[in-house]
Amino acid sequence: MGEDHGYLFDDRQREAGRRFEALWALLDDATFRLARHLGLAPGWQVWEVGAGGPSVPRWPAG
Repeated sequence: MGEDHGYLFDDRQREAGRRFEALWALLDDATFRLARHLGLAPGWQVWEVGAGGPSVPRWPAG
């Protein structure tokens, strides 16, 4: 077996910030498309639970 490097998305790793920014860039558009499809619009009040990057909870706030 290979060496155990721990949890892939460990936020204590030096590269965590860059990795999370890349994930946000990759997934934000899909998240917003789904939200629009569900009828969510800017100005709504929503409960954000683990949405990812800061752009996701900011989007419905308008």
